Amino acid sequence: MKKCPFCNSSDVGYSYGTHPDGRELSFIACGGCGARGPVRTYGSIYDDDESEASWNARAIDAALRPFLEA
Repeated sequence: MKKCPFCNSSDVGYSYGTHPDGRELSFIACGGCGARGPVRTYGSIYDDDESEASWNARAIDAALRPFLEA
């Protein structure tokens, strides 16, 4: 199983679902840092801007924010 990309915790779960427009999405829920939300879009119909927006929209624990903005 993959570790959390934010805190490297093994206490993380990934789930997969389909967006109403048909895109395949991957979601994260981390018990270590509390990160939750979409982390990745699968398929060939997304571009880098959309992927970055999805990445930036997920919830991040306040303790990690200074490290990610540095």
